Amino acid sequence: PRPPNAWMIYRTAQRILLKAEHPQMHERVVSRLVATMWAREPPAVRDRYQRDADRAKEEHARRFPGYKYTP
Repeated sequence: PRPPNAWMIYRTAQRILLKAEHPQMHERVVSRLVATMWAREPPAVRDRYQRDADRAKEEHARRFPGYKYTP
């Protein structure tokens, strides 16, 4: 499995919050809302998720040495 990028980590976090408030919300709607939210986030928030993604990538490299993504 590939390590998650900043968007994937953000979407996962926001999905949990949205589904807690709106459990019947369809995933398509969740994705659309979260995409809009992500686009409006200030650089400081996006940077935080990028740092989380960098840490996830480092952990992935430790757990799967020599991993190479091949689509």
